[in-house]
Amino acid sequence: MSARNAVSPARLASFTQSIHEWFNTSCYTPNATGQLGNAGKNTIRGPGLIVVNVALSRKFPIREKQYLEFRAEAYNLPNLVNFALSVNSTLMTSALFGQITSTAVTGPATTGQAGDPRILQMALKYAF
Repeated sequence: MSARNAVSPARLASFTQSIHEWFNTSCYTPNATGQLGNAGKNTIRGPGLIVVNVALSRKFPIREKQYLEFRAEAYNLPNLVNFALSVNSTLMTSALFGQITSTAVTGPATTGQAGDPRILQMALKYAF
């Protein structure tokens, strides 16, 4: 059930996005009690997500069955902050309607954190 009516497009050419007003909140009005709103599903789009993870490896042979392997990995290489719309950002009854109040968690080890910083790691393995 849609809880809002769209009175104009949320993305107008004259509208400037910021984290304080990600979409034009004046484009939506609450619907009457017991009535369905006319705003379609997924009409509010959040900010994009950019994740760049890179890994490089190289094996250096030493003897017939021995080698040295070097590996370098980089997570969130450009060190970007990925913003996200929270549930309160899309509820018209919330004081945070239209605002970006959280960051997207992009890695498995960052549950509950503000997103991954740039992580660089290197490894050297000797196999025999």
